[in-house]
Amino acid sequence: MRRRAALVLPLVGAALAAAGCAGGRWSAGPRETGYQVQAQAPTVEQARRQAVSQFFDLFLSSTTQAESSAVLDREILAKAGTFILKESVRRRKDSVRLSAVVAWARLGRELDALGLVRGRAFATRPRLSLRLSADGGQAPALDALRSRLAALGYRFSGSGAEVVITGAATTKASEQPLAGLAGATAVLKLKAADASGAVLAEVEQPSGAVDAHAEDAAARALQSAGALAADALHARLAARFPEATGYTITVLELGDLERARQWVAALRALPQVADAALDAVSDKDFRVRLYARGTGIDELTAQLLHLRGFTLHVRGVEPDFGEIELASGDSF
Repeated sequence: MRRRAALVLPLVGAALAAAGCAGGRWSAGPRETGYQVQAQAPTVEQARRQAVSQFFDLFLSSTTQAESSAVLDREILAKAGTFILKESVRRRKDSVRLSAVVAWARLGRELDALGLVRGRAFATRPRLSLRLSADGGQAPALDALRSRLAALGYRFSGSGAEVVITGAATTKASEQPLAGLAGATAVLKLKAADASGAVLAEVEQPSGAVDAHAEDAAARALQSAGALAADALHARLAARFPEATGYTITVLELGDLERARQWVAALRALPQVADAALDAVSDKDFRVRLYARGTGIDELTAQLLHLRGFTLHVRGVEPDFGEIELASGDSF
């Protein structure tokens, strides 16, 4: 694939006309590593938060923003001033009007460090509700199960979960423990069902352990059973909830950031797309990280060429690397 321009600046993007944000338009172009926006609010601090929040939409879908609102408020907006490179304030009787240059690349790195900007690689994995008793010494199994499922990318919800997991663990002493050691065997039985109660998967996971003390051996066996059961459950759920495949899409001569915002929104609207996030920019060229399910790279490329509102041409496709390079208009 022949590259016409190197995309080297990681960035965060935004909806350019956020509701309730007076004067929230882009300036004529980027300034250094930031971009200028306008915001109006009762206080300077509120205006700063408003200015920075305008840069969420190109990197975070509306779903991610809603689900992560508390994290965004605590970790990003609470220190909004640190993302502003330059600002000017005009005070009015009951409000302030802020012109701010926001460091979008820095904001992108912060969002990524929080685990929010990763193309939602696990977007197709269901939310889980764990309804296992922690009584009777079963807590080690439950803790290990939850920890391993979280490491595999699952999220948990008390209400609105797509999959409810029930079950119980049992332990017993080994009949022939090693000399000087106590042995224990644990069995964790799990059942995963959807919201209607239909069973999606069942797991029966045994595990054993030895230790100097019987209670510690039982705890270790339960921990091992919990972690192994999580892997087994993940394998069974994967068939029901296929994971999204990641693609890198570069568009040359796409235009300005408002055009890029429209492009990302159009990608997210495709039925097979789990999510899309702006990844890098160089002049008028933009790179997007996209995650799709149930479609191959050739089919996806064809869909991109028929997106309403965009005239695109294929410059290259690399199936082995999941890369698609397009050019806008007659730029190729």
